[in-house]
Amino acid sequence: MVFIQGGSFEMGDAFGDGDGDEKPMHTVTVSDFYLTIHETTFDEYDAFCDATGREKPNDIGWGARSYQ
Repeated sequence: MVFIQGGSFEMGDAFGDGDGDEKPMHTVTVSDFYLTIHETTFDEYDAFCDATGREKPNDIGWGARSYQ
C-alpha cells in the first residue's frame, strides 16, 4: 500500500462545451488514503466481501460472474 495525500481540485466543464452533468464547476476535496500498488482480482475481492460480510457487487459485463 502507498499513501496518497488528499487535496482539492476543480471538477467540471471548464470550457463550456461539456455535457450537462459536467456543470457547474465545483471544488472536490479528497481525504488522505492508501492505495494498493497491485491490481485486485475478482476472486480476491470476493474473498474480502465474504470475510467482511459485504454484499458482492453486480459485475455482469466485467467478466467475473457474467456467465451466471
